[in-house]
Amino acid sequence: MAEADSFGDDLLRLVFVACHPALSTEARVALTLRMLGGLTTDEIARAFLVPEATVAQRIVRAKKTLAKAQVPYEVPSGPALPARLSPVLEVVYLIFNEGYSATAGDDWMRPELCAEALRLGRVLARPSRSCATITCCPASAAASSPGWADPSRLAPSSSGRPS
Repeated sequence: MAEADSFGDDLLRLVFVACHPALSTEARVALTLRMLGGLTTDEIARAFLVPEATVAQRIVRAKKTLAKAQVPYEVPSGPALPARLSPVLEVVYLIFNEGYSATAGDDWMRPELCAEALRLGRVLARPSRSCATITCCPASAAASSPGWADPSRLAPSSSGRPS
């Protein structure tokens, strides 16, 4: 658990749990978008182009699978980390995409999702230069958006969270 302690981020631990290899890609994405992105099952269903009931079942099955597998609430360490990183980066990027181009609601953007995805990307980029790319592309897109014109919104505060 030393690697997890170096990240020091409970939300990131939750992302790693939700992106566990015991789950299918569709289940990982649906569960993460629901639990961390705060998207409704309807919003996720529209993104997947499937019925809402299908997404709801994916989420229920994913939770049962994780409970049955007794997946620990931790960031993997050592050689397990690189293998688990790719699915986590994928969902962080999807959270950013939902924030940058919202699939539902009155607003075209959801800046809070963009900010959280960028924050998680920065946390992941600390120990690995290969993760820095996942942060650069969304940060560039966010910086060019009218709602993100204030550069201080992209800069982490002393707590590591965007202001």
